[in-house]
Amino acid sequence: GNRENLSHKILTDDAPFAIREAFNLLRTNLMYTMTHSDGDAPIYAVTSTNENAGKSTVIANLAVAFAQLDKKVLLIDG
Repeated sequence: GNRENLSHKILTDDAPFAIREAFNLLRTNLMYTMTHSDGDAPIYAVTSTNENAGKSTVIANLAVAFAQLDKKVLLIDG
């Protein structure tokens, strides 16, 4: 199918404060759910029953939010 160009929807320093904070809050909540005592990196899956629900946009922005904390991020969108 046609993939929309997401570059205008990715977090930047000039993105609205409320949007940046929403992704930072999501990132923080995910960080507090990590219980990997063996040092394994967490793996997250984002899914939906509907097409065009915003999964790619959400996960790309979440990856940016983690990267802003100097976390290593591997994003696979398929």
